[in-house]
Amino acid sequence: MFSRRSLSLILVLCVAAVGTTSCQLTRAGLRCRTTDFAEDGTYVLRCAGGRWERAATKAQVATLIINILRARTTSTTTTVSASTSTLPTTLAPPAPTVAQVEAGTDFSCARRSDGVVKCWGQNTSGQLGDGTNADRSTAVTVSNLPDAVGLSLGTGHACALRSEGAVVCWGNNSDGQLGDGTTSASSIPVSVVGITDAVAVAAGSVHSCAVLSSGSVRCWGQNVWGQIGDGTTNQRLAPTAASGIIDAVAVSAGSAHTCAVLSNGAIKCWGGGTSGQIGDGFATSRLVPTTVIGISTGRQVTTGAASTCAVLADGSAKCWGSGAGGQLGNGLSVSSYTPVQVSGVTSGAAETSIAYDHACVVLSSGSAKCWGYNGFGDLGDGTSTSSPSPVSVSGLTDAVDIDAGDSHTCAARGANGVVCWGFNSHGQVGDGTATTRYNPTTVLGVL
Repeated sequence: MFSRRSLSLILVLCVAAVGTTSCQLTRAGLRCRTTDFAEDGTYVLRCAGGRWERAATKAQVATLIINILRARTTSTTTTVSASTSTLPTTLAPPAPTVAQVEAGTDFSCARRSDGVVKCWGQNTSGQLGDGTNADRSTAVTVSNLPDAVGLSLGTGHACALRSEGAVVCWGNNSDGQLGDGTTSASSIPVSVVGITDAVAVAAGSVHSCAVLSSGSVRCWGQNVWGQIGDGTTNQRLAPTAASGIIDAVAVSAGSAHTCAVLSNGAIKCWGGGTSGQIGDGFATSRLVPTTVIGISTGRQVTTGAASTCAVLADGSAKCWGSGAGGQLGNGLSVSSYTPVQVSGVTSGAAETSIAYDHACVVLSSGSAKCWGYNGFGDLGDGTSTSSPSPVSVSGLTDAVDIDAGDSHTCAARGANGVVCWGFNSHGQVGDGTATTRYNPTTVLGVL
C-alpha cells in the first residue's frame, strides 16, 4: 500500500527534483536527510545522533534549498556536499497527521506522519505492539517504533516498514509470520531477518511479504496454499523469494493468497485460488506468481479472504474472486474468475481495500464508497443493509486512506485523525466503547 523513492544526492541536485528525491546534508558532523512521505507530501529532515528534525511543504523545501545555495558564507554550522552554507530560519515542526490506516481482524492501527504507529482493539497475541496482551478501546503507541513509513495488518499480527528499509513485525507468530526465524509471539516489534532495503510491506492472515529495492518480493510464514510463491507448500520462518518476481512495485497479502503490482502495470497473484482470486480464469491454486487476465495498467492491489481488487491507472477499480457477499461491487453476488468492473467507479479511485466479504474505495475527492456485507455497519452508510454495489460512506469528505477489516472499516483523515465504523466487540473502532457503529466514529488518542 506504500511506495517510496529515497535517493541520497548532494543538495544541488534536489533543486530540480523536489518532490521525487531525498537530499543529503551534513550538519556539525551529523548525517541528515530530507524524505518525501508520498501519502501526505510532508518533508522531514532527520539527523542521526541528536535527532534534529524539520518539516515543510514541498514549496518551502524548494525555497529552503535555493536559500541554502545562495547563503554561501564561511560558517561551518551546516555543510552541503563539499561546500559550506548555513540554514535559513528554522521551520517549526508541524503537528503530526495520519498518513495511513490499517484494519485487521478486530484490531486497527494508524501510521502518523512523524513515524509513530498507534493501535487499538484486540490484543490477545500482542498485536497492538505495546508490550501487553490487554485489549484497548482507544489508541496506544507501538513500542520501539519511531520511524515507520509503511504499515500492514493481518489476522493477529502487524508489520511495519522502517525509514531505512528494515521491516519489523509483532503479534501472533504461529506460522512464522513475524519473520524472525521463530514461532514465538511478540508483543513488541521484532526485526524480520535479512531485510534491510524494503520499500513496501504486507501482512496477510498468517504470512507476510515485502518488496525489496531490487523489485523482488520476499514472503514468510504459512505456505499451505503456496502463498509464499516459491513453488512449494513448505512453511517459511524467514523471508523467501517469490519465483520470478524482479520488478514489483507493490504487494498485498490476503488470507491464503498474495498479489504484486509490477512496474509495467501487470498484476501477478499466487497461493489459494479456489474462488478465482488469482484472476487467471480458473478456480485453481497456484504455487508460483501467475498473471491476472486483462490488467495491464495496475496501480494498486488489495487481497482479502478469497477476493482481490485493484485500482488501474485511469482511476477505475476492478475486483475478482469470491463474490457471494457482493464484495466484487458489480451489482451481483456471484464469483468471477477474472476481473470485473466495480459499478460506478470508472475514475477517481485512489486506493481500494477488500476484506472478508466487503470492500471499500477512497476517491481522489476525499469521499469513500463501500460495498458487500453490511450486517455490522461495515459499509458505514448508517444502515445494516448489504449492497453488491458501492454506497457512500456517511459524512466522509476528507479521507486520504481507507482499509477494510474483518467486520469493520477505518479511514485516515490526515490532520483530522482517524474514523472507524462497524463491529466493535474488542474496541477496534477505537472510540472507548465496545458498541457497534454504523457511521464513521472518531478514534481517540491517535493524534
